[in-house]
Amino acid sequence: MIQFGPEDFIPLPVEQLCHHARVSRAFVKVCLASGCPLEDGRLSHAQLIEWLRKNYGHVREMVGLAPLAPIEGVDADALNALGLANSLVTLLEFSISRSSDAAQRRELRRVLRYVERSV
Repeated sequence: MIQFGPEDFIPLPVEQLCHHARVSRAFVKVCLASGCPLEDGRLSHAQLIEWLRKNYGHVREMVGLAPLAPIEGVDADALNALGLANSLVTLLEFSISRSSDAAQRRELRRVLRYVERSV
């Protein structure tokens, strides 16, 4: 599971959130276009991840990523972990598909394999 610190619950303007969470602005914009809610133009890292955990399928569809295997019907603990893993897979695959830097794509793929092996 992701361990959030107190700073991860502070709603930030999108630009600051992207820097704090090390998430591309393009990915956050897709999440916002997919229905991720802002509070007075702000979003916390924890809110983004929690929203994505429940909505990664819609984000994948919007950006043209292949659907992931359904996770309905698994027990609650596994459902939570699989939702989080699928969220991370979505973020990583989006990043790989948008990166023009070969070294960065290799590193992202390495992290993606690690996440996939962990579930």
